Amino acid sequence: MSFIAVTRPTPKEIRVDRLLDGSPVDSLIFRMMKGSEIKRFFKQQELLTRSELRPQILVPGAERVEELRDDKEYVLETYYDFINEGLDRYRVEEKSMGEIMKTLREREKVFTFEGRSITALDDLLWGVG
Repeated sequence: MSFIAVTRPTPKEIRVDRLLDGSPVDSLIFRMMKGSEIKRFFKQQELLTRSELRPQILVPGAERVEELRDDKEYVLETYYDFINEGLDRYRVEEKSMGEIMKTLREREKVFTFEGRSITALDDLLWGVG
């Protein structure tokens, strides 16, 4: 049996996990970060990719990361697929955590009634961030 768990570990983070028999299947994490922190994060991911520790990592939109303002806050959306390890995806959005929580609450019915048939959080929540 699978179910969706939405938690808020810190005021600047929202985590949505899909669990199957108590084990994580995939997760979607929204983190509020300054532009300079996001740039540093993507540089670290690039280094991991080059060293081939995570050869399949996908970073869509990374070419625009350098355009982010260092002092402005953005939301970094990270999708982790635990079954297909290495298929992580990232997006950067200019939305508030409040907007994201509102959208998650609006989709609560989908989590409750369709949670068992959801194939990927990334597909279900695309556009939340």
